[in-house]
Amino acid sequence: MWDLLGTLKRLQTLAEELKSLEVTGEALEGAIRITLNGHNEMVRVEIHPTLLQENPQALERGIQSAYNEAFSKLRTTIMEKLGGQMPGGLPFLPGNFGVG
Repeated sequence: MWDLLGTLKRLQTLAEELKSLEVTGEALEGAIRITLNGHNEMVRVEIHPTLLQENPQALERGIQSAYNEAFSKLRTTIMEKLGGQMPGGLPFLPGNFGVG
C-alpha cells in the first residue's frame, strides 16, 4: 500500500520545482525554438527572420515540430523527477498536466 500523504507532498514539491523548469524544442535546424515552462505554458518563441519569407505551411510544420519536441522533453523531465514512484501510474500531475 502506498503512502497517500507522502505522495501528495512529493507532488506539491514537484509543482514548486516546475515553476522554474524550462525546456526548449527546436525545428528546422534550430531556426524555430519554442520554450515551455514546467506547467506546459509557452514562454518563448524564436523564429529566424529568414523563415518568415518561406511558405506558411513550412513555418506551421516547424512550429508544430518544435512544440512537440519541447513537450516530449517536458514529459520526460517530469517523469524523471517523479522517479517512477507514482502509485498505479496515476494519469495526472500538478497543474492538470496529463502524461497518460
